[in-house]
Amino acid sequence: MFQRERAFDRLFVFDHGLGNLPGHWVNYHRAIVEESRRRGLDPHIFGYKQIDTGLVGDLPATPLFEHGPGAAPGSDLRSNHRLRNQAFLADLGKLDLRDYGPRDIFLFPSVQNYELEAVLAFSARFEAGRKPAFLVLFQFDNGLAAPELPDLPPLVRFDRWLKARVAPRVPVCGSDVADLYRQCPRAVPRRSSQRRLVFMAPSGGLDDAFARLLRREVRSFCMPVSIPGYLQPWAKDGTADIGDRGSGLTVGFLGHSCARKGLPLLPGIVRAIRSRRDDVRFEIQVNNYLPAQPHAASFTRLFSSDVPGVVYHRGHFDRDQYFSLLSRTDIVLLPYDPAVYRYMPSGLLHEALGAGKVVVVPEGTSLARQAASVDAGALAFSEFTEESIVDALSRAITSHAFLREKARAAAPRWLRQHNLQAFMDQLLEQARRAA
Repeated sequence: MFQRERAFDRLFVFDHGLGNLPGHWVNYHRAIVEESRRRGLDPHIFGYKQIDTGLVGDLPATPLFEHGPGAAPGSDLRSNHRLRNQAFLADLGKLDLRDYGPRDIFLFPSVQNYELEAVLAFSARFEAGRKPAFLVLFQFDNGLAAPELPDLPPLVRFDRWLKARVAPRVPVCGSDVADLYRQCPRAVPRRSSQRRLVFMAPSGGLDDAFARLLRREVRSFCMPVSIPGYLQPWAKDGTADIGDRGSGLTVGFLGHSCARKGLPLLPGIVRAIRSRRDDVRFEIQVNNYLPAQPHAASFTRLFSSDVPGVVYHRGHFDRDQYFSLLSRTDIVLLPYDPAVYRYMPSGLLHEALGAGKVVVVPEGTSLARQAASVDAGALAFSEFTEESIVDALSRAITSHAFLREKARAAAPRWLRQHNLQAFMDQLLEQARRAA
């Protein structure tokens, strides 16, 4: 049992995506709640106004936010930025400031430009000596581009299915997004809003990018990876070897499914691989948001029927189901758009590396850099096309035995860097520095 943390009594997490979006942060929040309690902190989580218990289970969360991350009330990028900041600030304004003080931590785990100004304005409302420690975590690059950031992509490149079949939405030009980020600190008085406030971002490039963009320190943080012991490849009760199962390799596609994560490419990839290797099977998880995708009909026709060598899972998985599927997977396929994931992290990658799985990732991205940092069993594709991804996946299948040994050797190195205890240590240390 940890002694009570001397500097702080309570941890408040503000996540407007919690309750209406599936994803890794549901598991992360649950782990953070448990670890906070072990350390003597009293955790509280504020989520979306309509919390879907099918997504969050028994996670204790209080509805607060009227709009989730997907809401786009504005007609263009700047009006959208303004309206979403106003809505986010109005939701935060429901809280009585007198209920909070300097022994509290306010954690915003996934802030984008349309929330940053609201967070700064909210922090400025606290009187001197009464303000909690504010920790603002950036995890999305939004296609940032600006003259001082020449190595960032100029646009968020939407996949061709979205371009062809979806009505134009808010245009996302990198330089415009960068301008919006830069204007946020200027829109709120600096002294009152940024005192007792720390900016943080995952290592791998996003931390440096935001530091240059905002012209202030952005500190690195690790991910709160917490995986079951049976998924740790060095454990005696770890997953069985391929030969023990008496079957071929299993390729897994898991997590939040959407176009930028290569979902529309998947049918062609499966057909190409299965035509070459009928002993390779696929397990594919597609969440509940498939009907909103423009390619849903063709995708559902292909995978909802009995297709040899393909197991198709529809809907959200809870923690046990998710890790059970990961345990059955030999190769984790992450066919993500490199233009979007140049610096953005992937929760699935963190868990796959921690579980000692072979991974296929986009070249020139944070995923490839992080896999290389621990010499994991990874192969990269160079282009966001079926042909390039099929080529990388084919090579991963052919050389799986070699890559599997590398992956298993790299797993403990990865988990020493990215784990729940290290995340909480960093969180509390940065909160103390903010004080």
